Amino acid sequence: MKRWRGSYAGAATLLLILGGIGFTGCASAPQCPPEPDWMRSPEQEGYYVGVGSAHTGSQAEDRPVAEARARTDLATRISTTIYSELEVATSSSSGGEYSQQVEELVNQSVETNLQDIETVDTYYCPSSGYWVYMRLSRDKWEQIQEQRRQEVVTRVKGLLDKVLSTEESPFVDRIERLVRSYGLIAEVSFGEELNGSLLGERGNLSDIVLNAIRQHADSLRISLVRDTVELQIGEPLAVEGTLRSGLTSQSGPIKIVLKDKAGQKLAETTTDSRGQFLLQLPEGLSAPGDSTLLIRPEVDAFKALESQKLNSAYEELAVKVNMVPAGLLVELKNSEVERSVESEVKALFLNKDLPFEFSPQELPGGFNLKVDLFVEDFPKYIEGAPDMAQAWAVVSLEYKGRSIYSYESAAVKDGGINPTQAHSRVLSKLLKNLKSDEALFSNIKTAQEEI
Repeated sequence: MKRWRGSYAGAATLLLILGGIGFTGCASAPQCPPEPDWMRSPEQEGYYVGVGSAHTGSQAEDRPVAEARARTDLATRISTTIYSELEVATSSSSGGEYSQQVEELVNQSVETNLQDIETVDTYYCPSSGYWVYMRLSRDKWEQIQEQRRQEVVTRVKGLLDKVLSTEESPFVDRIERLVRSYGLIAEVSFGEELNGSLLGERGNLSDIVLNAIRQHADSLRISLVRDTVELQIGEPLAVEGTLRSGLTSQSGPIKIVLKDKAGQKLAETTTDSRGQFLLQLPEGLSAPGDSTLLIRPEVDAFKALESQKLNSAYEELAVKVNMVPAGLLVELKNSEVERSVESEVKALFLNKDLPFEFSPQELPGGFNLKVDLFVEDFPKYIEGAPDMAQAWAVVSLEYKGRSIYSYESAAVKDGGINPTQAHSRVLSKLLKNLKSDEALFSNIKTAQEEI
């Protein structure tokens, strides 16, 4: 009897263990509800749809993430649909850059203007996470967009009707409002026609505004007080002129730039309310010869429409830049050389890109470069020793009789079989040292520029 009870108890224990194993297995792998059809095929006729999911292991954390992803998916599907229709409609006339720009505008509009989105269904399973299914009626989306389009038409008329109807409105105000209006229309029209009326003209509002922008750009004209200038290297350059528009009596503040033919900006200024301007280049021009400079306006609002290749007014200024006249006065002291040191000195200074056109005469009312070369003999203490000499230079740049820069070189030494040879060799060494002293020539140029 005891054995039976023991066997019964053992069997019962075994059943409990097996039952526990079975229960534990079910708890660790519960069955998920059947997946709804929309997880595989979410499309619905008459609706834009979006599906989003998240799977971090926390149902509370997964739900808001899945909802946000469903909204993003919905926006992407709307953008793709609209852009596909637009691409078909504009493929024959639009380039890749324009299509990309339109796609960006579509995405911006969709992401910021989704309304009345329905959460159709949700699904959760620990093994696959949280899923959300959303939709938006295509008719409702079109109503939203039509409402926005009409709001933009009203805003455009408010921006432009008054400012374009009077000649007293400044050019900069007109352009700023026209460009802003063009951007608003592009954001809501997605390349489709947005019809309206502006200043008595009715039709595609985008075309009307763009034509008005082109007319304003074409209406600009620059007139210069003088269109030819002759000056010396380093002489300050001033360019006076007026920027006018044939559509309005006032320009407002518009940037005017001075550029060389290579496109490098040399100076800039801003017009006053009447369009008058003064461009100044205090340091002048450094290259001699004839050149042409360009004066043109830079309208900041036009930068947003670079792809439209708007005409830009410009005017040319013919410039002749002359070298600066200067006397070059060379004096050789205590020397017995039999060669023209003056010509060597002149060649030395001509080859250093100085701004001067040298003449052998002193110019009392201008620049004079004076070069004094000194030679000194050494006494001979040993019979038959070579004759020795030393030389140094003093260079002075004067303007109207006043010294504006002076320089004294270090002395150099050399010898020869007689005083004449010693002097010739020591002067050659001195001129060689002067030629390699770049600071000398740089300081001369700087002194001239500061006058």
